[in-house]
Amino acid sequence: CVLSLPLAATACTLGKGSQPPGPAGGVAISPVEYGPNANVPKDAVNKCHFEVELPKALEAEVGGAKLNGPGSNTLSMTIVRMTGGTPDWQGEHGVIVEGEYSPAEGESKKFRIKRSAYGGAIGGMSGVCTGLDKVAEQIAIDIAVWLEDPKDTKRL
Repeated sequence: CVLSLPLAATACTLGKGSQPPGPAGGVAISPVEYGPNANVPKDAVNKCHFEVELPKALEAEVGGAKLNGPGSNTLSMTIVRMTGGTPDWQGEHGVIVEGEYSPAEGESKKFRIKRSAYGGAIGGMSGVCTGLDKVAEQIAIDIAVWLEDPKDTKRL
């Protein structure tokens, strides 16, 4: 950040460089799995790595969240369905994720979220991966908001 000193402190805390708040005790993110009927093409799995990008996006959005990390709270997610994962796809790339948040104290809460985005301008697998990265960011932002007051079986 290159700003005057009074503005720098405020502006820098609003960007990606700051650590957002999260549940007390941190969140251990379990590895994301593909469900049996997720319909994810091998190219999308091998080249886009949505199952890796989603936890990385969550780490950026939820304070104290870490894939396989320490944390008294756990978050597990399954990719239930994916559309638009092939290079010849025209339209939005969509993903449905179901998850469960288990706080250190209290009952576990479940959620289901569906988000979609358009891919990159170049198209092909590069465009597919760009679209799926956007979806991962959208899902992470919405889960971060939900974690502030999680409700069971809420559709995000």
